[in-house]
Amino acid sequence: MRDNCFDIIILGSGISALTTVARIIDETKDLRIAIISKGNGASYFVDALNAVTPENPYGDTVQKYAKDMFEVGCYLNDKQLVLKMCQEAYRCVKKLEQWGINFEKEGNQYILHRTSGSSFPRTLFQISMPVGKSIILNLRKKLIDKGVKFIDKISCIKLLIDENRIIGITTKNSFKNYYQNFYAPIIVIAWGGIGNLYPYSTYPNDIDGRSISIAFDAGLELVDVEFVEFEPLVILWPFELKGQPCPTALLGDSAYLRNKDLERFILKWRNKGESGAPKTLINRAGIEEIARGRGTIHGGFYYDLRDVPPSVLENYRWFYQKLKKANINYQKDLLEVGLAAHSHLGGIKVNEFFQTKLNGLYAVGEAMGGIHGAGRLGGNSSTQALVSGIIAAEKILKDGVFKNFKNLKIKAIQKTYKIDKKICQSINLKIQDIINKSLGFCRNKKDLEKCIKKLKHLLKSDYLLKDIYTKQLVLSTLLIVNSALLREESRGNHNRLDFPNLSEDWKCSIAISRSSDGNIQWEKITH
Repeated sequence: MRDNCFDIIILGSGISALTTVARIIDETKDLRIAIISKGNGASYFVDALNAVTPENPYGDTVQKYAKDMFEVGCYLNDKQLVLKMCQEAYRCVKKLEQWGINFEKEGNQYILHRTSGSSFPRTLFQISMPVGKSIILNLRKKLIDKGVKFIDKISCIKLLIDENRIIGITTKNSFKNYYQNFYAPIIVIAWGGIGNLYPYSTYPNDIDGRSISIAFDAGLELVDVEFVEFEPLVILWPFELKGQPCPTALLGDSAYLRNKDLERFILKWRNKGESGAPKTLINRAGIEEIARGRGTIHGGFYYDLRDVPPSVLENYRWFYQKLKKANINYQKDLLEVGLAAHSHLGGIKVNEFFQTKLNGLYAVGEAMGGIHGAGRLGGNSSTQALVSGIIAAEKILKDGVFKNFKNLKIKAIQKTYKIDKKICQSINLKIQDIINKSLGFCRNKKDLEKCIKKLKHLLKSDYLLKDIYTKQLVLSTLLIVNSALLREESRGNHNRLDFPNLSEDWKCSIAISRSSDGNIQWEKITH
């Protein structure tokens, strides 16, 4: 077998990628598996995971979990995917424990927290470090020991297809203009996010946003790409902690949000206060306070920890340690927080086994769309990654891996694959400026149409022929803006100033794909 041929290729190295492979090698040891990635993605910073535990004392159920997801998602969620995730979450948590990843307990009872959007405490934490970091550290070592090949600092730039079947990928070395094809009959897309399309986000630098355009160019369907989750509790001040997200679960443990006059402004919107409030509501309320001149000096609002018992805050050890290291007296000082792009709710359309329309191709974690609808429960990004990875792995195991490289069609690497760093830096700044003006938490037709015009002009420019990387960034942005313009209503994380209300005409998902002539085509999917 050639060195660049594998039985299974995983694109990405976060939670969904590693759990997919871990589940596969639990059952079989004779497969050649490669994990190809540019970096660890956002998984390293994920701090919580949701599941309905059988022994929970709060009366939580799978049905109530699903109901919360539908309500926060404004009923645009794919029902099949939601029910699958809610039903399988606890089983997948137990699988993590078999792999050596444990959660905070008191005796035999899980300690559960309540994050944004949840009606009940159902969020599991680790005391010593964020859950995502623990999963990556544990599973990466386990997989290396089992002979899984990690190919790092490599970016996928194209999916290779032959007669409606995935056969491989074209990649580029992150440091050199070196291109290489890798082949496999089964490929799992576990990249995710649109990250640094935005000038200010919680994403790490290795998530650049090209994945949307790569999937589009391969003929895959994309759903809900207009929905971008904005994290409302990203620290603006003090400077030492700027950019650090705060745990929303603390809002269920006596943390409060206040305007510059120290009023708990959430009470104007929700009698129950901050505990369990969806992020979309916090965002709307915070933006209104700022617009009415009640924002803090650094353009946000206050995150007040003064009533949180020290013993409770210390259970959020990773966050507590950051406060301590920065010499923050949380019993006296208030943190200033504000909004930042945090996660992408849309992605590749999949079935209940996380299969795409291409034979042999799966999409898991943040790469797939449909499960969150217009909004996401706090703590659900890691649950989505965990469950989708394990379910996809079990489908692969059930169907079997077909090792057939005799008739493999070797694809030539296209000469148009070039990267010009000067063009990339210049255009990337333009993209961030465009997206900042048109694709924030609040949007309107005038800005969206202006954005589309600029992006189409960029796509037609001759200098993008010299830079496929930047062309993919521009196309990804265009696809998101196009869907945002189509949706003429306000729902969840999509807020149109010119269409401020919900519309029954748009109680649907928008699916986009590439037409035969290369243009964007779309349709409504009702749930």
